[in-house]
Parts: sequence; C-alpha cells; structure tokens
Amino acid sequence: MEGTNSIPRNIIVETQSGLNSQGQKETKSKTISTFWKKNKIVILIIFLALFIGFLFVMFGYYLGKNSMLDKIIPQSIRSALFKGGVDGMEPYLEMIEGREEVKREPTVCDKESKKILSVVDKFEKLQKERKSSEIFDLFTDAKTNEEKEEYNKLKDKDGLYIGASLNYKTESYRVTSGPVEIDGKCIVNVEERRSYSDGDNSEKYQEPLGRSFVLEFKKVSGKKWVINQYQSFEANVKKTKYSGFTMEVMK
Repeated sequence: MEGTNSIPRNIIVETQSGLNSQGQKETKSKTISTFWKKNKIVILIIFLALFIGFLFVMFGYYLGKNSMLDKIIPQSIRSALFKGGVDGMEPYLEMIEGREEVKREPTVCDKESKKILSVVDKFEKLQKERKSSEIFDLFTDAKTNEEKEEYNKLKDKDGLYIGASLNYKTESYRVTSGPVEIDGKCIVNVEERRSYSDGDNSEKYQEPLGRSFVLEFKKVSGKKWVINQYQSFEANVKKTKYSGFTMEVMK
C-alpha cells in the first residue's frame, strides 16, 4: 500500500549485521576477561619466570666474558661439561687465535700468553707423569713459614702423590680462560680430570672427575715465567700456595 511506511531490506540487513558484529566483540571481550581472571596468577608466574630466565642468561654471559663463570657453576655441572676427549693446549690456542681482538691496550699477560701457556702445559704433563721432583722447579720459592711448612710436607717421602688426599692421577686437562691480568698478576684457569685412589696405598682408582684450579704466574729474572700459586676453585678448600695439590679443607 502507498501509505505504509516500510524499511528497505538492505537497511534491515545492515543493521542486523552491525548488531551481530557488536555482539561478537562483546562476547570476545567477556571471554578474554574471564580467561584473565581465572588464569591471572599462572600468567604472571610464567611472565616472571621468563623475565628471570632472561636476566640469568644475560648475567651468565657477562660473567663468562670476565672469566668468572667457573666461580658460580657447581662442581657437578663443570664435571659434566668437561668431556674426556678434551685434553691439552691445542684446542684452546685455536680458540683464542680465532677470537676477535679486544679494543684495549694489551697487558704483559696478553703479550706473553704463549710463554705462560707453555708453562701450564709443561706443568700439567708433569702432573700426568707424577714427576714431583720436577714440578716444584716450575714454582717460585716458598717464603712465608706457612708456605715453607707446606712445601716441606710435599717434598718429603710421604709427600706428593702419596697418601689418601694426594694419591691421585691427572687423566687430562684443559685451559678454560687466561692468561688475564688481575691485580697485576697473570691468571690462568684450568680444569683437570682427576681420579683418586680408593685408599692410602690402593692401586684401584675412582672414576675421574673434573676439578677447577687457578694458576697464578710471576715473571722472575726479567724473562722466566713461573707459578706463584696453584689453588682450587672449591670454596671449602684452603687458599694456600700449594693447595691445588693438597686440597686441604678449611676447618
């Protein structure tokens, strides 16, 4: 009829479509809101864990760049990472020769790194061969009363490589960092695979484990590099001149 006010079909369809779209948005918003309320704590925990993980990775990277990572990694993890196939100086020399040069003034430790590392290699080979009479020729003289007492114990007939705490074999070694100058001293960090005997005079040895040590070097007579200290990284071991041998635990 001509007098009837009718709404065109296209307007009805568009209006209905708009209502449907608005309803979907409201439903989606309600779903998100409900999900957030139910899982808010879980989401926050996941986010916090990811953030802490990121900080840990960055912190570990920074420490690794500064040759300090060994100080915070547990002994068990270091042992697992130290595979038996790694031994000697060559892998480490290849690594440092291929690394990018650090933009800083080179120290004496940098300039004479190969000389220092050659002493490390000689020292570790003598350890493998258990040649106690030659090992101490690579060290500076004992000066303090404590150093002299420790030295005399290691040099006598009941000394190095004899007795429960000293009867060990060095299966292999690797340099983990250095030489680097710290407080005017040249420091090299090494990891040795040691196997200790089951008893004082036992010829049966336990499974070798990786242990971390620090070698401090000093230049004598203006040309010769020698070991000034040989210490363990383990926190409960005394920090004396020869404690890398004795592994004497602090009381």
